[in-house]
Amino acid sequence: MITDAARRAAVALAWLFAAAVVVQVFLAGLSLFDSALRWDDHRAFGSAIAIGPVLLLLCAVVGRLPLRLIGGAALLFWLYGMQFVLAHAGNGYVAALHPVNAIALFATAVWLGRGARRVTAGKRTASAAVDRLAGSGAGG
Repeated sequence: MITDAARRAAVALAWLFAAAVVVQVFLAGLSLFDSALRWDDHRAFGSAIAIGPVLLLLCAVVGRLPLRLIGGAALLFWLYGMQFVLAHAGNGYVAALHPVNAIALFATAVWLGRGARRVTAGKRTASAAVDRLAGSGAGG
């Protein structure tokens, strides 16, 4: 039961994190094209979503997702941490990798969302098939 809940939570968290990355890109754009004061919003929201990769990794492990998805959740956690390293790099060329890393964060979150959804949907389909078979066998 907790495994199923963790899997469903992993799906939701992955898609929510992907959406949060889109919001972050919007806030960065707003900072560039509206007011530089908006960088505070970008920084604050970036810090606020820190719990996402942590919870996603936890749900992937508790939900016993396939190892490739657990590894993907660990990668998402690492990529998120790298955002801070890149943003505060002293070298402009290194710091310029910050938005490139955001693309990797988005792609990884979408990949995780799709993969976790497939696993979760496949488990439900398999459970329904077992229930149907058990039901047909019980009547005979």
